Amino acid sequence: MKAITSLRNPALRRYRDLRDSGTRRETGLAAAEGLNLLREALLSEIDVVQIFLSERARGRADFADIAARLEAGESAGHWECFAVPGEVLERAAHTESPQGALAIFRPRPFGLEDILAGNGPVLLLDRIADPGNLGLILRTAEAAGCDGVIVGPGTVDPLNPKCVRASAGSIFRLPIAHAGLETAAAALADVGGHLFATSPHGGVVYTDADLSGRVGLLLGQEGGGLAPGFLDRFEGLRIPTGRVESLNVAMAAGILLYEARRQRTALS
Repeated sequence: MKAITSLRNPALRRYRDLRDSGTRRETGLAAAEGLNLLREALLSEIDVVQIFLSERARGRADFADIAARLEAGESAGHWECFAVPGEVLERAAHTESPQGALAIFRPRPFGLEDILAGNGPVLLLDRIADPGNLGLILRTAEAAGCDGVIVGPGTVDPLNPKCVRASAGSIFRLPIAHAGLETAAAALADVGGHLFATSPHGGVVYTDADLSGRVGLLLGQEGGGLAPGFLDRFEGLRIPTGRVESLNVAMAAGILLYEARRQRTALS
């Protein structure tokens, strides 16, 4: 394991630069922080490029289960490992409490065709602004068996460090593609899918809709909902909320995806 003692080290500077979305697009790399995410990255067999560890992280009891994997991967040339003083590592981190572990990884590339190759539900996201919400949506989507997530223009970058952390590792495995939502809707229709535009006020109640097959669930931004026009062109889908104006978008995604899962399970 190589030693780094300064923030001016080129490898650590590259890590710090990945907080910028333009740098992530240009390099095709992203950052992950925390031992739990490092463990998930290794178990997911994502392309890990560099790993930075503090002495405190290496001394934790829950580090033992990944130490041998790290050593074997470094010996095979899969990644570089660096020992970094704790105070230096924390200054390089993008989020609070990095747990003494930082990593640079290369996300798997996915396109619309990958996500629409299955026969289950997909999410289409319109201008989701909060990275924590998006990360939770990704985590829930994987747990509920969603085929993938299509990120429309104006939605926060899924590789935003806060989103990566909130996804709890799902970012390494779940198919995610960037596309215009009109293009994605047309592609879904071409393969026999049906798109529902979610709304707190109009449309069919979600438990009365057929979500058992290839469906697209279109969710809009926090507070503002979907862009004008979507509800006019696609069938509305509603979660009753009583006197509450609306649900958090991540919670709404979970309710719909688990209803889709329930319906698919009932048919099997």
